[in-house]
Amino acid sequence: MTVIRNRYTDYDSEYVTIADYIVNFKDVFIMKSVYRLMREWFIEEGYATTSDKDFPEIFYLEKEEKAGKEMWIRWRFSKSPLGGKMKAYWRYDFDVDVHVLALVPVETIVDNKKIKAEKGEVEVQVKANLVWGWAKKVKMWPLRDIIYRWFLHDTRKRLENELYENVYGFRDALANFFRMPHFESKKGGIEAWARKLPEE
Repeated sequence: MTVIRNRYTDYDSEYVTIADYIVNFKDVFIMKSVYRLMREWFIEEGYATTSDKDFPEIFYLEKEEKAGKEMWIRWRFSKSPLGGKMKAYWRYDFDVDVHVLALVPVETIVDNKKIKAEKGEVEVQVKANLVWGWAKKVKMWPLRDIIYRWFLHDTRKRLENELYENVYGFRDALANFFRMPHFESKKGGIEAWARKLPEE
């Protein structure tokens, strides 16, 4: 019997969820271009390399349905934001789940040229956690609260803000690609930016 478990079950570290959102787009697009955009973004941000064998795509399923092609893609990224002795103490976990529904081939006009594309729906689910591997070790220290307050608290807050900006930068990249409305990516901000049309 298959058992599905959260990867943080029985985990020896602590973590806090920094972002949890979904980007959904339903219209005409080119799935190959969406895939390439996302992959290149993670390479540029240092979550992965250009090597296919090292890219953390842990699941890929593609099947044909009556309504069109359905796809499931699952990526699991991890990155240490600090170097030196602190490298093992902090980690960014960046999870991406892509679900594509009713994808069918179509033709569309771009710059007065007919091109092949697809029409369908793509949903990108994102979840990012800041993991601190020192948590269990610190619990054993006699002056845990003092050490945390004076030496680790500021680092944690800085890394939380950095990951927040980073993970919402990914959302902005998708919004740019799909020409969706943008939202202020700073904490507490939800003001929409004006949507740009192709001719602008």
